[in-house]
Amino acid sequence: MSFHLFPTAPQIGTAIIYSPNSGYNFAHRDDNAYFSKPGRKSRNTAIRKRKDNEFTFIGEPHNAPDGWVLVIRVSSDTHVAIFLYRGTNFFPLENGSSYAKASSDFDIATIAIECFRRNGMDADEVAKFLAGSGL
Repeated sequence: MSFHLFPTAPQIGTAIIYSPNSGYNFAHRDDNAYFSKPGRKSRNTAIRKRKDNEFTFIGEPHNAPDGWVLVIRVSSDTHVAIFLYRGTNFFPLENGSSYAKASSDFDIATIAIECFRRNGMDADEVAKFLAGSGL
């Protein structure tokens, strides 16, 4: 009998745990700063642009469509980052920030649901990029 098991997020690299010892200090620091600002201390979710070298393959072109990450705070100093969407943001950003403008976890959930409805990408933008990249 032959069968396959569905891979887990760590196996396929679509989720990262950020903690003080995770080795991703830049993302961990930025996400901690985001959640520590007034009005966000009770929040547990955010969506932000992926950081350089976060959720990328070796050799991935730098001009690939943007990647967006769902950040879930699971404790005061530990977050799970899930690669959620590829393409230009369709949602507003906070002024001068790479984080989605949202006043509640419900707002983040609404954006995440729309990302899933779009199958995790701006299909036209990704197709145009792939057609022009020679892949």
